[in-house]
Amino acid sequence: MRSLYWKIFVSFWLATILIIFTTAWVTSQIAKKSSQPAREEMFMDSYANAAVATYESGQQAALLKWLNQIGLSRHMSIYLLSSTGEIIGTQKPPANVKKVAENLLKDQLAEGIFKSGKLIVSHEILSTSGKFYRLAAVSEKPISYFVEIPWAGLTIRLALATFISGLICYLLSIYLTQPLRSLGQAAKSIATGKLNTRVGHFRGHNKDEIAELSNEFDRMAEQLETLVHSKERLLQDISHELRSPITRLNIAIELGRNKTKNLAENEFNRMEIESSRLNTLIGEILDFARLDKSTTELHLVKTNLPYLIHDIINDANYEFGKEANRLSAGTIQPCKVLIDKRLIHRAIENIVRNALNYSSADENVIISLTHDDEMKNIYIDIQDRGPGVPDDQLEKIFNPFYRVDSSRAKKTGGYGLGLAIASRAIQLHHGTITAQNVKTGGLLVHIAIPIAPKSSNKLDLNH
Repeated sequence: MRSLYWKIFVSFWLATILIIFTTAWVTSQIAKKSSQPAREEMFMDSYANAAVATYESGQQAALLKWLNQIGLSRHMSIYLLSSTGEIIGTQKPPANVKKVAENLLKDQLAEGIFKSGKLIVSHEILSTSGKFYRLAAVSEKPISYFVEIPWAGLTIRLALATFISGLICYLLSIYLTQPLRSLGQAAKSIATGKLNTRVGHFRGHNKDEIAELSNEFDRMAEQLETLVHSKERLLQDISHELRSPITRLNIAIELGRNKTKNLAENEFNRMEIESSRLNTLIGEILDFARLDKSTTELHLVKTNLPYLIHDIINDANYEFGKEANRLSAGTIQPCKVLIDKRLIHRAIENIVRNALNYSSADENVIISLTHDDEMKNIYIDIQDRGPGVPDDQLEKIFNPFYRVDSSRAKKTGGYGLGLAIASRAIQLHHGTITAQNVKTGGLLVHIAIPIAPKSSNKLDLNH
């Protein structure tokens, strides 16, 4: 039972039912105890009058039969005592009954009904013949035990109380959980990029804790929307304000090269290289920022992954020229999967470039493509023969701007964003990316992507 609504409803209702039935039982017991003397008096008087009338009419046999039937049905022994000392019953009277009979003969019994242990004696009955009679009953249980209670009416009242309590608990559960459900839906809406989502005011909650929570949620959503929009505007400004000077710098480099008639060619070449690196860094920063947005949408197309892998291999080998075939294919299993082709291509290419840059020229980088037997996930492995990564830094290499080389030397190229961009692209596809050192040397980057896309094409921040 995971739903908070059902937890509140069932627990409240069970507690209410328990209170209702406990209260009804305690009340009935109290009422039963308080009315016990009156019931016992009514019970004994009615039986005593019937026994005296039967005995006085001369039907002693009928009286004995009746006493026997009553005794069997009520699990008791009943005796009719007369003022002349007679004890009429179907069983041998016990000592306490004999004692009552003697006291009745001597006229030493108190008036009214009285009890002594398991014995109860009725009022004194005066017959038309002038004799006095008493009815004595010996029972293991009190006489009131055999007096029936009208349970039918009580059951109806209990059922009605249970229904009404269930209705109240139902309304109370809705009252408590509906705001939480609305807050959850609003949070999901914000996570999908609808930053203008607000929960507003909940009916019935004016100045309580839920009203305060909704106000704080709306205030948080408003601040979040402001921060995200500020970040987007900042990225746009960076793109414009940084790339425009770089463009002018490149033009100035060409003009300077022409004016000096190639006298400072090495210096101008160096300036071109640094300008190109700066332009690449700006592009990677902007790409990472776009992928890092929670509203990034995927453009899913059915892609033949082996073709995509071979294109990356051909491009990489062509780029290295003299050192061709540095990237080779391992096991490549045929498969088609619904992905954002551009993002996956960029992710794999960034990992491959990183592997090639850290591998020596005489070592090959191997890329493999496999899938599981159930066709639920595809796996891409990229293994190099480089120096590897310290074990305590294997997870950190996917963080933006993180470089294992603390000196940040540019001989290997890159700015610590390539693997971060790859990681974000894989996360957008609800996949995973991990790195591990190979015992024979080098680093293995393992990518797992589900073949069946999830319902949402947006980045799940709680991956």
